[in-house]
Amino acid sequence: TALFFVASPVQVESVSWVSEQKTVLSGLFYFLAMFQYLRYLKSGSNSNYLMVLVFFVLGMLSKATAVMLPISLLGLVLLSGKTDELARRWRGLALFVLVAIVFGALAIWAQSHDGYLRTDRLGAPLIERFVLAAYALVQYAVRMVLPIHLSALYPIPENLLWYHFAVAFAGALCVLLLIWRPASERRKRIGLLLLFVGPLLPLLQLIPFGEALTADRYAYVACFPVFLLMSRFLFRASARIRYATTIAITTGCVILSIYAYGARRRTLLWNNELAMFKNVV
Repeated sequence: TALFFVASPVQVESVSWVSEQKTVLSGLFYFLAMFQYLRYLKSGSNSNYLMVLVFFVLGMLSKATAVMLPISLLGLVLLSGKTDELARRWRGLALFVLVAIVFGALAIWAQSHDGYLRTDRLGAPLIERFVLAAYALVQYAVRMVLPIHLSALYPIPENLLWYHFAVAFAGALCVLLLIWRPASERRKRIGLLLLFVGPLLPLLQLIPFGEALTADRYAYVACFPVFLLMSRFLFRASARIRYATTIAITTGCVILSIYAYGARRRTLLWNNELAMFKNVV
């Protein structure tokens, strides 16, 4: 999972573009906070809880999108199977939600003050916003697994066409099928879904910001559950085959090699603005 995360071409924009150091720094604190929260669920230690709060605040000071950490923490609870811990410690999670609301409100005010909030699109029908959000989530998921036709700009469509609705509906159907069966795995799958959707939620144009529907840099943290599923699938799919581990590792290495080659080619686009703009055009 970690190797997929490092080698993926989708991560190049966050790492190669100097302006996106904030994404990498915020991602570091985001993962540290999740790690400390898992330790907190096991130990109940106040020091672990305090570390989660510290890393959470540092993550939001690095980049405002870290406000979605509480959703990821809830996903971790479901993924770890410690829902009884959530029932006993819901007040601690509520504090994170309160802090996130304060920082989120400040971020929205700052963006609107700088003219980044697109008030002209606030009047768009709610159904269109949800269709765009679902379409964007599918785009993110597909791009993480199959990183082809990557760009530095994915503009918001001027009008919604039939395929936007079709992709959004197909994505919603896949999510329902994913979490519906088997029932024994439902909580864990919902947890993985929260880990994926959480970091992307403020960037899905439900609140209209900027000109981009999606961006590779927004997927920096959200890649983790997708690559976790890929790794799990590799080992589960080969579990009944002789030399299963060897087959899984070999397949993983092939995927890693393809990713690394793609990432290497992506970095060349960020060497100068001419190469990047040619790619966008």
